Amino acid sequence: TWGHGSNRGLALSGFIEEFLDDTPDVGPLEGIEDFEGRFSVSRLGTIDYQKDEISMFRRFKYLIYTAIEILGDEEKETYVEEILKGRLKKIMEDKLKEEKANLEKVSHPRAEEAIKRKIDQIEEVIESMQDATDIIDLIVVLTNTLTEKSLLKDARIQDFIAISLFTEAFRKFPQLKDRMRSLIGEELSLRFINELISLKEDILKVHIFSKRGIKSKSILRFMNIKIFEEAKKRLEVTNESTVVRAFLDKHLLGEMAGDIGDACYTSQRNIMNYRRMLGAILFTQGNSFEESFTGSMLLLENEIDGEKTWIMRAVNPSEEFLGRWSTHDFLNGAIAITKALALEYNRIHPDRPVRYLVVPVDCSGAMSNRPDVNRQISDFVKDDDIILDQAEEFNGYPLKQSCKIVIDLKEESVSSMDSREDGPLDVSL
Repeated sequence: TWGHGSNRGLALSGFIEEFLDDTPDVGPLEGIEDFEGRFSVSRLGTIDYQKDEISMFRRFKYLIYTAIEILGDEEKETYVEEILKGRLKKIMEDKLKEEKANLEKVSHPRAEEAIKRKIDQIEEVIESMQDATDIIDLIVVLTNTLTEKSLLKDARIQDFIAISLFTEAFRKFPQLKDRMRSLIGEELSLRFINELISLKEDILKVHIFSKRGIKSKSILRFMNIKIFEEAKKRLEVTNESTVVRAFLDKHLLGEMAGDIGDACYTSQRNIMNYRRMLGAILFTQGNSFEESFTGSMLLLENEIDGEKTWIMRAVNPSEEFLGRWSTHDFLNGAIAITKALALEYNRIHPDRPVRYLVVPVDCSGAMSNRPDVNRQISDFVKDDDIILDQAEEFNGYPLKQSCKIVIDLKEESVSSMDSREDGPLDVSL
């Protein structure tokens, strides 16, 4: 399927034809375009889920199922805002009756004032919600108006906000809806937890709220997934491992790297023709006919103080892969592969060597669409603050002051690459 940021609007055949009409040159990586490497990644153990975690999973199954049901088919989807407004109106009217009944029972002035404030806020929501233009606007109206904390603690209101958030995410990214529909039909799994965290931290926070300039912290707290994040902390790696193959491409597969890694930059066209694009590194697992893609990464070129610099951009192992294998090991391998590629480049081009490998750690949407990658990349970076010589804003993410160094190649030897045999190079940091 197309990556979650896609505006391809094309069948695969049309996409290929469009690409072949404007095939990019190999460019600066000429001479090493056939580079391959491989590295090992440890398998993750299993989590023994506790009763409260399973109970919370059941709640999220209900929320997700309800959002999918609200979306319905394409014809019904055009009325989603009206469906949600109807649900919210019913909740608010029921809540209004309850508070008016409470008002008749109290005699203490301060208690009366508190209930009257709640009544005023509920009535304001009922009146102003009709002017909301879309789902996010409706949520903002609700959360900004209900300042009485006890109102926002109401389970019906909390569920409504969570269902609305799921509905918006699934509406914008239908393939996410399909994946979640499948996962809630199974038992609680690491794959489900990873998808849920990505939905909150990447899809909603970065691609929906941030792009509209809306601060999301006070809203996303209603999608409370801390219990699942705590469960993940009990994960341990096993002695079992898998081999990941990595290869460089600036042709059709490179253009499809965002679809392979399910990345947001597939909203762009002619990706491999981008002015500072070196190419994509693609990751696979398995042998022969069983080999399948496990993720992708982009390489962009820049400079730091005139020294050639490569940016490791959009490091996206698949959610399915991260549901079984170590994120830390994958990052270690991806960095090692890029380092080996840079050393090979320096061997062939000693007059203009690569000095630095950097990652956009201060711009999470540019670093990765996987929250685990964004969290764990800090284990590999150096503390020095750097500024790129050239502005870099591929897919709308400004990176000039958002990167940190992961490898300084000045002290690295290229002698080990001099007699490299044909075939994938085994690497590790």
